[in-house]
Amino acid sequence: MPYLLHSLEKVIDHLCSPFPSISNENQEKKIESYRKELRKQCLIFTRHLFEYSITCKSKKRLDIHVRLYQSRIIEWINHLDVLKHQNSNQFNHTYQSTIIYLIETLAFTQKHFQSSFDSNQKLPEVCYQKHRQNISKRILIIQQRFRYFKLQSHLITTITHPFNDFIAGKEIPYSFHDKYFLYAWLNHLELISKDKHTRDSLMQEIGQNLIKFNLNSETCIKYCIDFFTTNYTQYESKQEQIQNLKYYHKCVNQTYLLPHKGYHPQKDSLKTILSNWLMQEIGYVENTCHICENNAEASSAQVNTDDKININGSVADFAFFIKILMEVKAFNFKNKTALLRLFSKHFSTVKKKNISYKSFRTNFYTREPDSIDVIKNLILEMLKIVQKMKA
Repeated sequence: MPYLLHSLEKVIDHLCSPFPSISNENQEKKIESYRKELRKQCLIFTRHLFEYSITCKSKKRLDIHVRLYQSRIIEWINHLDVLKHQNSNQFNHTYQSTIIYLIETLAFTQKHFQSSFDSNQKLPEVCYQKHRQNISKRILIIQQRFRYFKLQSHLITTITHPFNDFIAGKEIPYSFHDKYFLYAWLNHLELISKDKHTRDSLMQEIGQNLIKFNLNSETCIKYCIDFFTTNYTQYESKQEQIQNLKYYHKCVNQTYLLPHKGYHPQKDSLKTILSNWLMQEIGYVENTCHICENNAEASSAQVNTDDKININGSVADFAFFIKILMEVKAFNFKNKTALLRLFSKHFSTVKKKNISYKSFRTNFYTREPDSIDVIKNLILEMLKIVQKMKA
C-alpha cells in the first residue's frame, strides 16, 4: 500500500507546482487533469484500504496502515493550506479544491476505520476553521430553543461552554477526539431541544446526559456540585439532607456512561467525580447529624418552661392535631422542618415539659389509633361550638 501514497504525493506535488513556461489555458488543462487524478487516487486508496481491512488478520498492522495514511493526508492538508495563504489568488482555487478532496478522504477514513484512527492527532487548521463556522451557526439555534424553555442562563452557559471555548480557540490545538466529542454532544443537544418537554423534565434530561456523555470539565463539575449543595441545604433537618444526597447519589450511579467518550477522556469521568463527592458529603452530614440533634434538644430545653404553652393530651395527640391543620392548609409555610421545631420548642404537655424535636417529628409522621380518636372528638366539640356561635 505505500506505493499508493507515493502516487498521491506525486499528484499533489504537481498541483503545488506552478507552470511558468506554458500558457494560462494549458495551465488550466493540466491543473484540471491533476485534480481528476487526485480524486481517482483518493478513491483507489480508500478501496484498497477496505480490501486490506477484510483480508488483514492483524489489527495492529491495520492500525499502522490507517495511521500512516492519516498522518500523510494531514501533512498534505497543512502544506497546501500554507501555500494557499502564501501565493497569489491565481492558484488559490487549485489549493482549496485539493484540500477539500483530502479532507473528504480523511473524514471517510475516520468514519469507517474509527478504531484504527488516531483520535489524538491534531486537527488541521483548515479543518478547525471549517468546524468552527459550522458549530457557531448551530449552537446559536440550540441556545435560542433552550431560552424558550426558560432555562437558567447559568445552565445554558454550562452545557454549551465546550462549543463557545472551541469557537474562541481557548484550548488550541484541538484533536480529532475533541471534534468527535463536540459533534456527538451538539447532535444530542439538537435532538433534546426539539423534543416536547416541561422545564423540569428538560433539566432532568440534560442532567442525565451531562453524565452520559461525560462532560467532565471544571465548569460542569462546579455547576453540578453547586446544584446539589443548593438543593440539599434547603432542608433544615440533617436526616432530610442525607435523604436528598442519597437520592442524587442513586441517580448518578444509575446513569449509563457511554464508552470511549468524554470531554477530557484522560481524566476521571463526571460520574465518578460526582459519585465520590456525594459519598463524602453524605459522610460529613452523617458525622455532624448527632451534634445538630443534640444542639436542637438543648435549644428546646433553654426555653423557660413557664413561657411554654401547655396543652392537654399527649405529644402524639398534639402532633396529629398539627398534622391535620397542615393538611387543611391552616398554615402558610415553606419549611415544614422549621414549623415542627417551633411547636416542639414552645409547647409542652402535662406529662412532658420539654418536647424534643425528634420525638415530635416521629409522632407527626406516625398515626396512633388513640390519638386519632382523641383529635376526632376534639374537632367534633369544636364544630358544636361553631354551630352554637352561628345560631
